[in-house]
Amino acid sequence: MADGNAGLAEQQWADVLSVAASSEYLLLVCDALEGLGVLASQRGEAAAGQRLLGAAARCRDDIGYVFRFGFEQQLIDQAWATIGPAPPHQPPLTWQAAAEAALGRN
Repeated sequence: MADGNAGLAEQQWADVLSVAASSEYLLLVCDALEGLGVLASQRGEAAAGQRLLGAAARCRDDIGYVFRFGFEQQLIDQAWATIGPAPPHQPPLTWQAAAEAALGRN
């Protein structure tokens, strides 16, 4: 992710999410939420990582596209292993709600 520069990677994923969400490019929304979720997990922000990754998984389920490249799946698996599963009483956010939260629009 951006040659190890987490700040740059986060800004780039936020930019992608902003454009993708406004145009409803849902696969790209899913990718951006996953990217931001992985970065949150790497910072130790479990709740944010859980919300973002949970919303991305829900988005992928909604559009019926679950394929990921091996390196993508590895990053996501590592993120979940780091942050742990979301509490069962906390259903995943919609992609719209997750995008608004990630972009600071809530």
